[in-house]
Amino acid sequence: MKTAGVVLVRQRPGKGNAVFITIEDETGITNILLWARLFEMQRRPVMASRLMLVEGEVQRSKEGVVHLMASRVHDRTAELSRLSQTDVQESSRTRQRHASGHPRNVRILPQSRDFH
Repeated sequence: MKTAGVVLVRQRPGKGNAVFITIEDETGITNILLWARLFEMQRRPVMASRLMLVEGEVQRSKEGVVHLMASRVHDRTAELSRLSQTDVQESSRTRQRHASGHPRNVRILPQSRDFH
């Protein structure tokens, strides 16, 4: 399975056997688990991505918690920049048609909360 979204949180709790990543897209939130050995091989895309594409297998625990067990992480931050440029162009056209833009039309990309 593949999913992509804006990175909200990166966590490496306790002994650090796994990294937990939370991403969000227009449909909701995805919880991702990446084992430490895979994290070390993919450190750059995991830590640098604002927009992340993740490949892996969906796993559901006995308690009903669903995670995407990541096997590969891709940095798609450049695509986010391209999408933002499209939004800016659309906003400019909208503002030209309307005297003033509405604050709800502004898209805000939150900073991710990460471990250090």
